[in-house]
Amino acid sequence: MLMTLAASYVVEDLTWNGLYLGLMIVDGLAFVALWLIAERAGRWWIVLASAFQLVGVLAYCAPLLSSEPLAWALFTLIWGLWFLIVLTFFFGVWEVEADRRFALGGRDGSTMDDGGRARAAPSME
Repeated sequence: MLMTLAASYVVEDLTWNGLYLGLMIVDGLAFVALWLIAERAGRWWIVLASAFQLVGVLAYCAPLLSSEPLAWALFTLIWGLWFLIVLTFFFGVWEVEADRRFALGGRDGSTMDDGGRARAAPSME
């Protein structure tokens, strides 16, 4: 994602009929990269992040649908989608850690201190 940010600064002046062609190509390549990662990783949150990226790529076509300048609406949508992508990545990192802890059954090196209090007896069902 940092590479797409850096590449966006390089190609931001490449436009055609109000269409930010350079940014659309960079974001399209980022979508393809995310989708390929999602195909191999098998995690739902990477698929969600790539879906947000696809919506961002398609948002660049908005100037072709209207004769009015939609620059602020487009950039607001792109910023919102970047926020959703970053939020999805943060949730994905949490989910991977929770999945790892669940697979280990709590045996990840951490200790639980219950304070020495009495616990409920196991049920006999």
